[in-house]
Amino acid sequence: MRQTITEQALNMFKTHGIKAVRMDDVAKELKISKRTLYEQFVDKEQLLLECVMLNSDNSKKIYEDFMSKTDNLMEILCFFIKYRLEEFSRYNSLFFMEVIKYKPVRDYLEDISKSRVKEQENFIKRGIEEGLVVDNINFKLLSRINKAAIDNLIRDKVYEQYPLSDIFRTFMMVFLRGILTEKGQVEFEKYIVSNLK
Repeated sequence: MRQTITEQALNMFKTHGIKAVRMDDVAKELKISKRTLYEQFVDKEQLLLECVMLNSDNSKKIYEDFMSKTDNLMEILCFFIKYRLEEFSRYNSLFFMEVIKYKPVRDYLEDISKSRVKEQENFIKRGIEEGLVVDNINFKLLSRINKAAIDNLIRDKVYEQYPLSDIFRTFMMVFLRGILTEKGQVEFEKYIVSNLK
């Protein structure tokens, strides 16, 4: 029951935003009583946190499953970009504006982001070793620049003017073309650009 509630609520939050979805709406959609819902989740904040955790776990499993099938760096990168583009196309932009208002969720997302920094650094180091990424990158500075750019996009509510998928696509294209070597650029064109047109 708890899993079913979480999955349904996640879809509703993604589609309508968080504020627009009440606990009553979740109960009605699942055809269960409010009492049953509150027996599983104390409040909307707890439900939202579990939704975000479920979404993060699902994404991680999908990435790990794909990476178990190939060790080609550009194929992995291409898959990541395509997956994120498909994900963002399913989100109402209000979700990202509203989710950061919930401290437990914001803290969880910040912890996840920090835990992924090492994975990203290892990915770039491998890219350098394979001659795909330039070797003069200050990774800590790069991470801070990326975070500042994302924070500014959220603060300036750019998502109100452009689809999330367009923002992500543009960000990734600019970012990757800035760190790839000539060899990396060729691989990028081969594995990624044709899939993003």
